[in-house]
Amino acid sequence: MGHPAEKLHPATHADLEAVPPHEVAELIQGTLYVFPRAAPRHASAHSSLGMQLGPPFRFGEGGPGGWWLLDEPELHLGVQHLWIVDRIERLLEVFALTPEGWLLRGVHHDDEKVRAAPFDAIELDLSMLWNKPAPPAGSST
Repeated sequence: MGHPAEKLHPATHADLEAVPPHEVAELIQGTLYVFPRAAPRHASAHSSLGMQLGPPFRFGEGGPGGWWLLDEPELHLGVQHLWIVDRIERLLEVFALTPEGWLLRGVHHDDEKVRAAPFDAIELDLSMLWNKPAPPAGSST
């Protein structure tokens, strides 16, 4: 969660409206929390992942279905899997939580097609994260 803004009185809707456009804010029980807005590259990668994971994991189209996929750029307690997407280096690091701590399970680069827990029921095309869709299967391009 973001850090509360320094205020001596409860924050109001006017305080929320005064937050600069490059930041995101929440007003919770009189406390204003301010966060940096995701960079366009991050938002693009995030949207691409959602488009790939939603049909099979949320809706059961070619996957298990029934999952609730929520877009949050924060890590919360109880998470068993962690993906770090680096759009500049064009890599995906996949971690799993073990009793000893976070274990690196795989590093995937560039335009690889991967199956990585917890989404290993489908193959993910990493090129979608870098805004460069792979050519269709059997294409000569």
